Amino acid sequence: MESVDDGDVVIRPHQDEARGTTTWLLSREGGPQGMTVAKMRITHQADAKGGDELGVHPGTDWFTVLSGTVLLLLGERRILVEALY
Repeated sequence: MESVDDGDVVIRPHQDEARGTTTWLLSREGGPQGMTVAKMRITHQADAKGGDELGVHPGTDWFTVLSGTVLLLLGERRILVEALY
């Protein structure tokens, strides 16, 4: 993805300790076809106890696992996505 200009590019991480994630948004809001590009580091399993609901959205997600394994929950399906070494 290429921006028209990079005059105001500032990348700040958003840390969510309860979910064990740090996210860096690498694209601006309103990207092509509503696309958002981000880097995410997952440091531990999210704690779904205490009423924390899993997220759902009407879109498509693409991701690559660079190290470790991610458990992807799609409805009743559980899919382990591993890094390609």
